[in-house]
Amino acid sequence: MTTRRRSLLHIAFDGPETGIPWLVLHGRYGNLDTARRLGAEQLPADTLRIAVRSARTQTMGSLLPPKGNFWFIGKPDWPELSTFGDALHQLSLLLDDLRDVDGVSSLNLLGEGEGGTMALVLALSHPDRINHVTAIGSAFPGNFDRMPLHIGDIGRLSVSLPDGDVAVQAALRRAVPNLSLRGA
Repeated sequence: MTTRRRSLLHIAFDGPETGIPWLVLHGRYGNLDTARRLGAEQLPADTLRIAVRSARTQTMGSLLPPKGNFWFIGKPDWPELSTFGDALHQLSLLLDDLRDVDGVSSLNLLGEGEGGTMALVLALSHPDRINHVTAIGSAFPGNFDRMPLHIGDIGRLSVSLPDGDVAVQAALRRAVPNLSLRGA
């Protein structure tokens, strides 16, 4: 009997099955191939890299921090506009799929740009399933304190912001004071 995946997100596996698993989320204008390249460039070859055609935040074309308005799902050439909550739901289903279908019970997240934003929020909403997040060039939602999310026990979760963005560090510290956070 084949187990059916519940998430609608497109994924690709690279690296050895026995490697430390990393879920890789690309930035706003990327795609599955972009996520695969990001994983290959940023992670050691002996890791299991799981690229995903990312759920995306949307800033309505402004330079303001994302407010978590929209994201895209569906066929690569004809995506459907949906909500930030739907994005987190699909990523949560993907975590379930990786556990139930692929045997990956916990993993690390690597995200760039909006993929990093999604990785940060996903990790805070599922700290029992995520060990570490590396968010490159990513913002943190300005309205996180008003999002209907429960932050679980973050005791083992760590976050790296390689570009050392002070504003993102400050926003994360306000939202989650006890988070293990490393800058550049």
